[in-house]
Amino acid sequence: MRPEKGRILLDGVDIAALDPDDLRWHVATCPQNPPLYSGTLRQNLSFDGAASDTVMLELLTALGAERIMPPGMGLDFEIVEGGRNLSGGQRQMVALARTLLHSGANVLILDEPTAGLDDDTERLVLQHVRRLAEERTLILISHRLPALLLTRHTAILQRGRVTRVVPSVTLSGQGERI
Repeated sequence: MRPEKGRILLDGVDIAALDPDDLRWHVATCPQNPPLYSGTLRQNLSFDGAASDTVMLELLTALGAERIMPPGMGLDFEIVEGGRNLSGGQRQMVALARTLLHSGANVLILDEPTAGLDDDTERLVLQHVRRLAEERTLILISHRLPALLLTRHTAILQRGRVTRVVPSVTLSGQGERI
């Protein structure tokens, strides 16, 4: 990964100097349209099996996502390829939980992490992400003000270009969407 201009530093180290595998270990991403795979909820949350069932269930509960699991199914709930048996918000919750379970990551890149979520679930998710962001670098892509307020600074883009960078707190009072 190389920027077109300038440098990207991760804990003071230029990422161009990092081995791509090391970079992937330190950066966890949650895309806007997350890939989900045919398999159980457990398999979709923890590819490497590093997270215990207890940790996965605690995270799902903290995010308000335990409703994904039909009664009696728990983490054995079968997800169809692409998550076609889940709503858009449920797919987003699975992807977000998977990203947050990536314990080695000290950089989180979240693209519209609360898309498709109701207001109550969004609040729970943002509370949890806020706690994690205290210990990690958070890069957040969002049109929603409550999500942007998790960050210290917000880059405003127009037509794909950064037009200004402002302290996120200065965005308060501009409505729910930016």
